[in-house]
Amino acid sequence: MVKIINARAAGYRLAWIVTVLLIPIVYLGITVGINLRRDLNAIALENIGADYLNLIGPVMVDAAARDISKIPKSSLNKFSPAISQEIGLSALNNNLLLSLAFKEPDHDAVLSQAVDLARETGKSSGITYDADPESYHVGIINTEDLPRVIADFHHLKDVALDAVSNSTDQNSNLITLAIGNLSSSLWRLEASIASAKQKSSSPEYYADILNRNELIQKDMNHLSEIGMGMSMVGQQHIKAELIEKINLVDSRWMSDFRFESEKFRQRFGYLLQDRNAEIHNRILKILMASFATVLLGLGSAFGMYRSTLKQLDQVELAKFSAEHDRNHAEIMASELSTINENMVRVNGELARNMQMLKDAQDALVKKGRMEQMGQLTATIAHELRNPLGAVRTSAFLIERKIKGKELGIEPQIARINNGVTHCDDIITQLLDFSRSKKISCRSENLDKWLEKIVSEEASHLPSAVAIDCLLGMKDVEVPFDPSRLQRAIINLVSNASEAMVGNGDDPARYAVDAPRITITTKIAGQFALISVKDNGPGITPENLEKIREPLFTTKSFGTGLGLPAVDQIVIQHGGVLDIYSETGQGATFTIKLPLTSNIEQAA
Repeated sequence: MVKIINARAAGYRLAWIVTVLLIPIVYLGITVGINLRRDLNAIALENIGADYLNLIGPVMVDAAARDISKIPKSSLNKFSPAISQEIGLSALNNNLLLSLAFKEPDHDAVLSQAVDLARETGKSSGITYDADPESYHVGIINTEDLPRVIADFHHLKDVALDAVSNSTDQNSNLITLAIGNLSSSLWRLEASIASAKQKSSSPEYYADILNRNELIQKDMNHLSEIGMGMSMVGQQHIKAELIEKINLVDSRWMSDFRFESEKFRQRFGYLLQDRNAEIHNRILKILMASFATVLLGLGSAFGMYRSTLKQLDQVELAKFSAEHDRNHAEIMASELSTINENMVRVNGELARNMQMLKDAQDALVKKGRMEQMGQLTATIAHELRNPLGAVRTSAFLIERKIKGKELGIEPQIARINNGVTHCDDIITQLLDFSRSKKISCRSENLDKWLEKIVSEEASHLPSAVAIDCLLGMKDVEVPFDPSRLQRAIINLVSNASEAMVGNGDDPARYAVDAPRITITTKIAGQFALISVKDNGPGITPENLEKIREPLFTTKSFGTGLGLPAVDQIVIQHGGVLDIYSETGQGATFTIKLPLTSNIEQAA
């Protein structure tokens, strides 16, 4: 019995010692493992980016050389989309593939998209954030500096060719600017190469590259001298000299760019491979150290185990009794904890149910009030429209009878017509707000429809207000009710105009010197976005919280129903009206309409 108790005590101590030894080992192993795993994941992602750059690099150079017949389109179609999907560049990649798919691709578009893809690849794959100094500079060269130089040189060629056919001072300035941009890009490229060489363990790798760059820089200095002479004289023969020089260096520069691009991509792949091997070596060393530590700990524990066999048995018996009592107490505490958790859960569910009940009651009360208000406004609007029609007709007859008699009451007749129009607009807002019939949607080209509506509404705005339309939906069709959505657009445009110029009859009261309304459209996910932005005084935070409430207005001539009516129309379409404004920075009202039919059926 004593032997058994002694063995059990020794076993407990052994387990305790092993546990104490394993805790720091496990913690250290987990910490190091997480860090190494993160490094391996980062390297794997950078490898994906490097593979992608191996596809994009030749595309950039060939597009700049206007020879994309050698581009492996099959590889791009088969391999590139899979990579771009993994690092989140599928949209840019698809645009490049679409441009290459044309029978006669646009070289400028292909080059621009390839440069954008290279830059975004560096960011998305983490190449431009690499912690290794040489890898960082080589990554910047691959994704930023070299693509920028290629694009700037291609741009200089286009500008120079255009200048020869169209000789103006503006073209001379454009050439000077293009030469300056190219010179700056070459300077950044050379600085990055020098930094990479300085940080490299094999600086001789960069010798050939730097020699080529020195030749390119000499050519660049000659181009700069020609550009300076042209900017001072602007003569046609200097432009011809520039074109001749560009043609002389074009093929050699393209060869150098292709050589440097391939060399830098190879160097980056080698650096990634070297770091990957280094990390695996570190993992192996850590595993060996951990194994040795465990063996040492087990040896120490076994020695203590043999020593513990000679300890007192009574202590173990007392410990057993205490352990029994402690287990019983833990069971009781666990039961009490379970009861307490159940009570907390029940109380939480009760609180949530009470809140849901309160929200439902508030929603029901608000709905009832809105229905009563809608019925009242509809009744008032219909009752007022008939007398207004009579007033309009009478004013029209009076105007016809006094026409040409010069009785001096023409201004009064004009004020009557303006007042009737204003009242009719208010009645229209009341009817828009109170209208509860189902909307009738049909799919239309949103941009074309919106362009027509804005053109018609622009003629009714004060002449001081300028309207810009930046429509980006192209030919996408969206389901909507044209008449209801037209009221919403007109209300937003009118509100924007009134916020900047009021009624438009007194320039001294304008809120801004150059009032402008900008209307834009675009696709965001599953929604079509229509934004109406002004450069007016903006909306204060306290008014921004109340602006959707019916009858709330800050204008002396408003009803406070225009924006609530817009909100209601958008909700009936299954969309959302977003409002963003900062005081003094104007306001932006964005209508989000679903691209698929998801219409709220009004009761």
